[in-house]
Amino acid sequence: MDEVEAIMGSAQRITRENPDLWWYQSSNIAFTNGRVSHWNDASGNLKAKGASPATAAARSLPTVAPPTTYVRPSYAPAHFSSDGMAEMERQSMLNDIKKMHRDAEWEASMRDMDQKRELYEIQSQQRQIQDELERQRSDFEYERQRAMFR
Repeated sequence: MDEVEAIMGSAQRITRENPDLWWYQSSNIAFTNGRVSHWNDASGNLKAKGASPATAAARSLPTVAPPTTYVRPSYAPAHFSSDGMAEMERQSMLNDIKKMHRDAEWEASMRDMDQKRELYEIQSQQRQIQDELERQRSDFEYERQRAMFR
């Protein structure tokens, strides 16, 4: 991970849900046990050489005959045409954007909570100061009344 950071710089986005997935624009690098497991160079900005380890491993898998019956999930395209792949990539990008939006909302809510906490602390300090001033006024008035009746 340190070597990747030295080559690519700090990731532009790392989520709490998946800290082993580093984002650089639309490209990402995934880690397993601190080692690169695969990457997706969607933005063309990764400085990786060769195929992703997962891609290379997939190429070496034996070919398996398709099952005799196959039920296509409702969310999967009927065929993998270039249009279907483009739609899948578009959906993936939309999901990434939605996730970034949720992350941004969460960060904004955390900032909002921090600001509310700071405001509460300031208001609490103001109440303490007002209480102290009222106590001093009361003490002063008591001493003034006492001095008048001497």
